[in-house]
Amino acid sequence: MSIALIFAALIALSAAAWVLAARQSEGGAMAPGITALSRGAGGMTMDMAGSAIAAPLFIGMWVTMMVAMMFPSVAPIVVMHWRISSGRRQSPAASPAFVGGYLLVWTAVGVGAYWAYRGIMSVAPSLSTRTAAALAGAVFIGAGAYQLSRFKSICLRHCRGPLDFLLRWRPGVAGAVRMGSVHGAYCVGCCWGLMVLLFVVGLMNLVWMGVVAAVIFVEKVAPFGQGMARTVGFALVALGAAMALFPPLLGWGLVGG
Repeated sequence: MSIALIFAALIALSAAAWVLAARQSEGGAMAPGITALSRGAGGMTMDMAGSAIAAPLFIGMWVTMMVAMMFPSVAPIVVMHWRISSGRRQSPAASPAFVGGYLLVWTAVGVGAYWAYRGIMSVAPSLSTRTAAALAGAVFIGAGAYQLSRFKSICLRHCRGPLDFLLRWRPGVAGAVRMGSVHGAYCVGCCWGLMVLLFVVGLMNLVWMGVVAAVIFVEKVAPFGQGMARTVGFALVALGAAMALFPPLLGWGLVGG
């Protein structure tokens, strides 16, 4: 199996997940965010807000999102794993197992995300536009502050140049699952602040999914990725402050809808 084929497979899976996400969004299978659910913020009726998506559908949506958004940026690491596995004559199933371990971590995060979503569904419809704007602004400010944090930098350094990945090699399929899980944990540490934004604007909001996926890709792959992370952090803090101070931003559909 060639490197080009691995890249092509991962990108093809990502593209298929984007198509599926678009169809789910068009079919109404989108978990609305704070901005859509809040009273007077633009659009969700109380009846719609009260019908929460079932857990299996939510987890399916979540995994689809992860494949769509994360596979392009994780492709270089998968290729690295495959090259080392091939050199050490590991099982052909090792690299797929690595990807499986990676997705397993994000799926576990999705279980927690489901309960966070249920909490939003129960609380957000009772919020006024001003309160929703303040809450949404606080989420954006928190995500921006995390972008500037030391822990974010540590996780991003691992994702950009995983030295531990090379030094702590685990052989076999079970070892590949473990390595994928560890890398997935670092990826969660790197990206969770950006993913939380989707709870404000709506899961399966294709525009914001694209923005977040592009930021994650640049942070992890581009030479200026670490600088990009800080720039995005400052931008999120500024946008969050603007949302909190000027609630009509929600009605304009700039951060949800």
